Amino acid sequence: KYAFCACCVGIILLPCMLIMLGLNEKGYVCREKDIIYAENDATEASCTGTPPKDQFVFFSCAIDEKKLQKFTLKDFNPDFDADLGNAITFNSVAASQTVEMYQCIESISTSTTGTGDNKKTVKTYSYRMEWRSQSIGSTGFQDPNKAKA
Repeated sequence: KYAFCACCVGIILLPCMLIMLGLNEKGYVCREKDIIYAENDATEASCTGTPPKDQFVFFSCAIDEKKLQKFTLKDFNPDFDADLGNAITFNSVAASQTVEMYQCIESISTSTTGTGDNKKTVKTYSYRMEWRSQSIGSTGFQDPNKAKA
């Protein structure tokens, strides 16, 4: 009885494990391909000056921590409040900032019911919270009360 159950489980698990093994090998090959590309096609950037734009480069030089640029919030937004603008500082070779807002997003789905003269189109509005880099205005929402809930 138990041997039969174990055999059935094995029959199911073997193909699943083979699929997982194949996916793992594919991931390894893709990563290895990227590493080989980097080794063959990357150009060494000068330790002094600006690296070339739109090229795959690498640095092979010591970084002097005393010469790193100091970044503050005001470097990303000059209109930032003076007191808060210096609240966060860090030293780095380069820096960038991505600003996102957690906001309500409205989705509309349309369905058609009935046939002939009884045909009706029904729009259903749903709301969810998402991080977005663009501001989504809620003034045009179909049901602002549901958006707040």
